[in-house]
Amino acid sequence: MEKELQKSLSRGMDVIEPFLKGFGDFVTPYMTKLVSWGDPVTVIITLFILLSPIALMYICFTRIAFVKLSQMSVKGKNILYVIAHPDDEAMFFQPSILEFLSQGNKLYLLCLSNGNFEGLGREREKELEKSCARLGFTEPPMIIDDPELQDGMDVKWAPGLIADYVVKHCKQRESLDGESAKIDIIVTFDEGGVSGHPNHIAIFEGISHLMKHKLLADIEIFTLTTVMLFRKYIAIADVNFIFADEWQAFRLNFIEAYMTLAEHATQLVWFRKLFIVFSRYTYVNSFTRYISTDKARSQREAD
Repeated sequence: MEKELQKSLSRGMDVIEPFLKGFGDFVTPYMTKLVSWGDPVTVIITLFILLSPIALMYICFTRIAFVKLSQMSVKGKNILYVIAHPDDEAMFFQPSILEFLSQGNKLYLLCLSNGNFEGLGREREKELEKSCARLGFTEPPMIIDDPELQDGMDVKWAPGLIADYVVKHCKQRESLDGESAKIDIIVTFDEGGVSGHPNHIAIFEGISHLMKHKLLADIEIFTLTTVMLFRKYIAIADVNFIFADEWQAFRLNFIEAYMTLAEHATQLVWFRKLFIVFSRYTYVNSFTRYISTDKARSQREAD
């Protein structure tokens, strides 16, 4: 365990060190001119300003290392992401996608609309296919284009219809490829929908309908936690506010995250560019786990 912790911290420092060197080379000439190094108060304040970001980053990387060591691993599973629109996977779920793939899981994606709000549905379908290929999904996404499941803030999606599509997709996979293709985990939004979009929230309601009526056996649900506004845009610093009872996934390379979002060329407007840099969902995914009744009972008995 100590070796793994040291390895995680070492990777974190490898990320920080080039930034620190460049920052120091840039700032030193100016600080020499501006700061009166004979004044102790000025020196203390200057050092505090310069060292605070470094200390924060070190704390963040340490926190990530401990969380990864203490939580369960998810390995060898068939995992289905259920999203509302093309680009949801790139904006909100990238850390977990890469974490699951690194553990040898097979990932699939079901998108319940083609994002045709602005009449760009066919283009957005192609963009989603490129994004999924870049991220490493096992196969191209399944995209639904149902008149009753159209992209829109004012469009009400029926939970029963959503559940039907999810169940149909899961059972179809199993019937074609056998027991080995059975979906073990569904990953989707929680009741807040991350951004509050009603289509996101409707998916949670549809999955809740599925669980309530036990339409799929032995299934786990991971719902992406919606956080308060002040946490949403503090980037990787949000790892200091995560909860121990949630399952966490992390990623540190926001440049690659940006390049994945860039596959959705029709959606790459200025506020999404800012979102991918400052959003905590670029760096950390927190999930609440729900387990089907039979599985939950057996887990409690094992505990």
